Amino acid sequence: MTRMDPRLQAFNELVAMKYQLYNGLFLGLPFEDLADTGVQLPLFANACREKLQAGKSPAEIVDQFFKERPGKIGFEARMKILFKFLQLVERQVVLFDALEDAAFSKVNDVEGPGSLNHFLARVQDQRKREILEEELADYRIRIVLTAHPTQFYPDSILGIITDLNEAIGSDKLPVINDLLLQMGKTRFQNRQRPTPLEEARSLIWYLEHIFYCTLPAISDRLVSALAEERQDPFLHRPKVELGFWPGGDRDGNPYVTSETTVKVAQALKASILKLYLQDAEKLLGRLTFDGVIQPLQAIRDRLEETLALGPNGYAAPDDLLRDLKPLRKEITDNHQGLFVERLDGFIYKVQTFGFHFAALDLRQDSRVHAAALEEILARMAEGAGQGPAKAQRKGSWPRGGDGNTEANGAAKEAAELRADMKGYPGLSPEGKIAFLERCLRAPEIKAEFGPGEIDPLAQDTLASLAAVRAIQKSNGERGLSRYILSQSNSALNVMEAMVLARLAGWKAGQINLDIVPLFETIDDLKHAESIMRKLYALPAYAEHLARRGKSQTIMLGFSDGTKDGGYITANWSIHKAKRDLTRVSREAGVRVVFFDGRGGPPARGGGNTHKFYRSLGADIEHGEIQLTIQGQTISSNFGTPEAARFNVEQLLTAGLEDKLFPPESPDLAPEDIRLLDRLSEHSLDAYLRFRQDPLFLPYLEEMTPLSYYNMLNIASRPTRRKSASLRFEDLRAIPFVGAWSQMKQNIPGFYGVGVGISKLIGKGGKRRLEELYRSSLFFRTLVENAMMSLSKSYFPLTRYLERDRKYSRFWKRIFKEATEAKGLLKEITGQLKLMENNLAVRESIHLRERIILPLLVIQQYAMGMVKAAQKNPETYPKGAVEAYGKMVVKSMAANINAARNSA
Repeated sequence: MTRMDPRLQAFNELVAMKYQLYNGLFLGLPFEDLADTGVQLPLFANACREKLQAGKSPAEIVDQFFKERPGKIGFEARMKILFKFLQLVERQVVLFDALEDAAFSKVNDVEGPGSLNHFLARVQDQRKREILEEELADYRIRIVLTAHPTQFYPDSILGIITDLNEAIGSDKLPVINDLLLQMGKTRFQNRQRPTPLEEARSLIWYLEHIFYCTLPAISDRLVSALAEERQDPFLHRPKVELGFWPGGDRDGNPYVTSETTVKVAQALKASILKLYLQDAEKLLGRLTFDGVIQPLQAIRDRLEETLALGPNGYAAPDDLLRDLKPLRKEITDNHQGLFVERLDGFIYKVQTFGFHFAALDLRQDSRVHAAALEEILARMAEGAGQGPAKAQRKGSWPRGGDGNTEANGAAKEAAELRADMKGYPGLSPEGKIAFLERCLRAPEIKAEFGPGEIDPLAQDTLASLAAVRAIQKSNGERGLSRYILSQSNSALNVMEAMVLARLAGWKAGQINLDIVPLFETIDDLKHAESIMRKLYALPAYAEHLARRGKSQTIMLGFSDGTKDGGYITANWSIHKAKRDLTRVSREAGVRVVFFDGRGGPPARGGGNTHKFYRSLGADIEHGEIQLTIQGQTISSNFGTPEAARFNVEQLLTAGLEDKLFPPESPDLAPEDIRLLDRLSEHSLDAYLRFRQDPLFLPYLEEMTPLSYYNMLNIASRPTRRKSASLRFEDLRAIPFVGAWSQMKQNIPGFYGVGVGISKLIGKGGKRRLEELYRSSLFFRTLVENAMMSLSKSYFPLTRYLERDRKYSRFWKRIFKEATEAKGLLKEITGQLKLMENNLAVRESIHLRERIILPLLVIQQYAMGMVKAAQKNPETYPKGAVEAYGKMVVKSMAANINAARNSA
């Protein structure tokens, strides 16, 4: 008899079976106007499953369902019932989330491979403690939280989920009953689009409730393992850092301003100081000994002053740590180390979070910089030769004439720069770089404009760079020290940003800011090596890097890469770019740090992320691991302390394992690289031909809910760039991937995989692919993530399009590639069903898809009715288009959350 997988068994007992129990309780609760709906929803769900398999369309299913109900059901009654179905389904999703979160430690192997305990046991067994300590000297990971529009749960629902997790874990049925009733009465959607500051405050909830305790505890356990006696925390730097994009990410978001950035920085500092004060009060309750309690009370008082912005507060976290150091010595020397571990925990928190809590990043499109710089230089040039007053108003420049040789020389240089500014737009790229290098070396080059004198975006660009210095003074340099350049396609982009920093008031040779180019498209990734080689060779930039510790961070964007070139080519292009960038950086004597812009699903660089990092090998620098965590992936992967600990540990050990336990052979041999090159070429060709299909954009615009994304009040950022008509280049990656996910077609996560594998098998490559799947963790993860995307695809939902006069051929094209990809992936992996290696996850996906199927049918029905009512408005009740449109929007949010990593 075959023994059931223990994690699948735990899932069935603690999630699947309990869901049936609590869902029955939930549907029977006395909600206003919902009693009958709770009875009808299971009937509707059964009808959806049976009739979709029979080839019926969503419209036919909905119409038939209401025909079979007793009595005549008019338009308003029908709409009310369908909306109630949506409300129930979105709450069923929350219930399922809570059950999975409560069972997390049983369903996941939290102490298995990748966990800190498992890793440290291997270190101990193989006597590699000294090697680990050496590697840890410069190793760290950074988890960067973003506010991209994929998060749906408002704070009120997050609080209910947290309480529900605890109640379910303790089997407190009366509490569960009350919480389910509360959830049924609580609004799920924001009434209006959140501001960037509101987004930041929403994510600060995770900082306060999850990361504040989780991250320092992990550092403590890691450091404690380095010696038999308790280690002094002052001897080690934190290994896990947090980054934060809300309030600093300007790319495509006109609502993020310099004022927003400052307010978010202030909110982060206030939040961490309040937590420090709470901990100081707790310590005062235990460290009551003479010689300890008095200085601890003084520390508490100074923290209060710091929070109140008083004159006697701490200027920097290092000042606080200096006060804590003698306190620790007093406890260990004179009080038998009593409760020292509690003080150590507080020290680790201050080391990890400083006064900034999470490090803000600024981000802007390089094209915005180019336009802003040209305008600023042109306006400053107008002041040249027009007298000191006007020159000073248009920009701050040194003035000579006082007999000071140095001042006269600076004035002459400034005058020459002003004279050359007018011709800047006409220079070649090389000429522009040479001019910008002169600007960087100029003793004084500060732009100061009054209101309305330059374009508001250019003015705010300068203001945001000036705000960096203010934030660094208040929160410490760690609070904001990076400027990320989207759409980086030349060394010139980086130089433009540096000169803008000078124009914003930074002194020559004192720009305490790392400029981070972001390479996103397939073409940009292809040219990334030559761009960085040129940049490293520029004397002015080499000097800047030397001042920044000869370390260069480079960001790589998975989302736009997948949108641009398809799943296989995007992942392979980034992998190759990392190899090339590692080589060119090492040749230049620069330590490169890769920052991965990953989303939730495999199509945006998500999925089994940590496995990719375990497969990098010696040819890719990974002394640090940095990645973005976006949208509902934050709540699903880091929504509870248990889940956060598991996922942080998986990332933390991923970059250390191959350093301490290197494989006997590289993950990818030269012949493997050639094979993946060919797979990428075939996949890219298939994806581009699909993307160039004349029906591609019309299908996206007319048949998917893409156009409804901007109506979801879940983020401040617009979902597409402004243009008169839909253009591929204007599509943002999140709604692009999300629209396919809503259709249960998941194109960006698999399209091209089937064609690519088929071409290789046709040329005798089947055995090689099978061997590569067994031997390469990189390829195995690539394959398994594609399987996940296909497992979340469900073509019976849209099979009615097979009969559509316009889109029949296009739908069949998608279906053929999905069918071929499924079959070939099973063939090269030896699996009879997709995801046989992770049965618990597969079952979770299956149940989630089953829960939301009624919602998806209603969405398809509503989109069809919107088009029908727009075409023949006289045959539909007044307000039908608006009502059906609201139904579409209502259905989208629950679908996003049900998939947990769908966007």
